[in-house]
Amino acid sequence: MKSRFVKSAIGVCVFLIILLLSLYVMAPIYRTIDSLMHQAESEFLSEFSEKTNLSISYDSLSPSILTGITVKNIRVFEISTGDE
Repeated sequence: MKSRFVKSAIGVCVFLIILLLSLYVMAPIYRTIDSLMHQAESEFLSEFSEKTNLSISYDSLSPSILTGITVKNIRVFEISTGDE
């Protein structure tokens, strides 16, 4: 009974260590990907504005591996007049 408890405790500790290490490793990767995505968004919006004289705004952008990219409340404005 005691050895079963010890094995379970060791298994839980190993799992927690692996979980913490993976979070520690993933944090810089997540920040890098987030930075690259914001940069790509800014470049796309500025190039779109320059070529079409239109501006795009939206409330939220949600990328998903399974369903693709979901953009909510997209609004397109003419830059010179501000009309939708």
